[in-house]
Amino acid sequence: MNLDKYKKCVNFLFKNKCDQIPHSKSFFSDHLINTFNLLKKWKQHDDLCFAGMFHNIYGNKYFNPDLNVSREDIKNLIGENAEELVFKFVNTDREKILDIGDKDLTILAAANQYEQQPIFKVEDNLYDAFSLKNIERYFTNVHWQFDGSNLTDLSRKWSYYLNFKDDIEQKFLKINEDFLKKHFLLHLFKLNRAYASANTYGFAGEYHVDDDAKEYNEVITIMYYLNSFWNLDFGGETFFLNQKKDEIVQAITPKPGRMIIFDGAISHSPRPLSKICNEFRMVLTFKYRLNDF
Repeated sequence: MNLDKYKKCVNFLFKNKCDQIPHSKSFFSDHLINTFNLLKKWKQHDDLCFAGMFHNIYGNKYFNPDLNVSREDIKNLIGENAEELVFKFVNTDREKILDIGDKDLTILAAANQYEQQPIFKVEDNLYDAFSLKNIERYFTNVHWQFDGSNLTDLSRKWSYYLNFKDDIEQKFLKINEDFLKKHFLLHLFKLNRAYASANTYGFAGEYHVDDDAKEYNEVITIMYYLNSFWNLDFGGETFFLNQKKDEIVQAITPKPGRMIIFDGAISHSPRPLSKICNEFRMVLTFKYRLNDF
């Protein structure tokens, strides 16, 4: 990285009082610099990183800082290629970025979005009742590996690691691809591992982050609930903690046909099942890690 160029860019932001313009939960300068830092963390090329530092300097319908800066001003700071990315970004509707098919623009959209908050999306009604039954039947009959008991002799946990030889397993990969693309993440993350897990009444999980994630935007987890029926009284919700890890902020019910895509650095744990539950609680989990660019 050109450190002198970086300092000039930061000075430009403060000279134009970007540190005094409220944006999200902080200030505009914080957002721009943090977007640059996130793109650096993702090992993107310099033009894209510097475009991240100025990605909304001209303003658009989503946020307008109302700065009196020209394209020539920004070109002189970050170069023609980086400025062209900035200009294209501020003049493109977020909903149309994927249609354009520009990889740099897509990654810039991801950095802009996930610098502000980690991904956490719940998707419902992914398939019909017939498909739900087929998926449940398939995973009920895979070769489960017994992982042992937990709190009582009755509690049990099993695991199954996907080999993607069956069409059902392959279809989940396609669903993942569609949702990673939808959320601007397809170019950034690659599959690290995939497994199903099942447990019965009496098993209690622990709060954890996925794949030793130390910060946001390192690991993306996609999780599917596999049961075709679930009674709310069964328990088994997935609890998610706040950043301080001292309070539950989300409780997601294992609703049939439901999927969650979330940042693996968010601490989470399954709630134990109720004693009235005689079902396996089955969950399918995919862990994605950053690409090695």
